[in-house]
Amino acid sequence: MNYAKKQNIPKDGTLNSFLTLVRSYFPEDVRHMVNSSTAHKYKGLEKKVVIILDAVPRCYPLLHPDLMFTRIFGDTIEQVVEEERRLFYVALTRAVEHLFILTEANNVSFFLEDLKSRRTILTIDWSDYRPLVTSIRRITVRVGNQNGRGGSNTYAIRDLLKAEGYRWNTTGWKAWCRTCPAQGFSVQKFFGEAMWISRADGIEVRFYDDLENEVGIYYIDKGQWTCEVDNLHILE
Repeated sequence: MNYAKKQNIPKDGTLNSFLTLVRSYFPEDVRHMVNSSTAHKYKGLEKKVVIILDAVPRCYPLLHPDLMFTRIFGDTIEQVVEEERRLFYVALTRAVEHLFILTEANNVSFFLEDLKSRRTILTIDWSDYRPLVTSIRRITVRVGNQNGRGGSNTYAIRDLLKAEGYRWNTTGWKAWCRTCPAQGFSVQKFFGEAMWISRADGIEVRFYDDLENEVGIYYIDKGQWTCEVDNLHILE
C-alpha cells in the first residue's frame, strides 16, 4: 500500500499511524474493533474478518536486501522463500469467517497465484462497495516541478519546504508532500501562508483528497500562482 511513503510518516510510526487513519473512517463506536498487525505478531490469534494487504512479490516473499550475507550462515534463497510461504499461510489462516486479500493487477504474489491454482478465489468488484468516506478530512499537498521546466526547480525551495513539514516522496510523481486538515482549507489561505511561494518558479502544486483523487492543480511562476484545475469546491 506504500502508506508511509504517500503520507510521509516516519518508519517508526507507520503501523500505528496507518491504524489511526483507517479507524478515522469508521463511526467512533466501532473504531476499537479495527486492529492492524504484522503476520508475525498474529501467530496463534484469530479474527472473524481478516484483510491481508500487499499480496505482491515485493512483500510475499519479503527478501531482505542483506539476504546475500545470510548465506554465510547456511541460509539459501529457497529456504527463505519457503519460510515466507509459511508466514503467508499464517496470515491466511487467521480469519474465522471472512478473508480478503489485497493485491495489484498484473503484480500478484506467486504465493497467491499458487493458492488460486488450488482454490477458488472470488474477485471483488469495488464498484459494489460504497466508500466509507462521506466527507473529506485531509488534503494532501504535493509540490513538484512543472513538466518541461527542468527537474531542479524544487531544489531552490527545499529548505523552506522542509521547515513547513514537507517530505520528499519518490512514489509516482516525485514531489515534496504534506497533509493538512480539510476543514477551513482554502487555496488563498494556503498560498498566503506558504513561506516558499515568493521564491518558487516553475513549480506545480497538486491537491488530493482522502481517496487520492486529484482535486486541484496550480502553477507557480516567479512567485505568482495560477489555477490549472480547481475542484476544491467539494470541500464546501
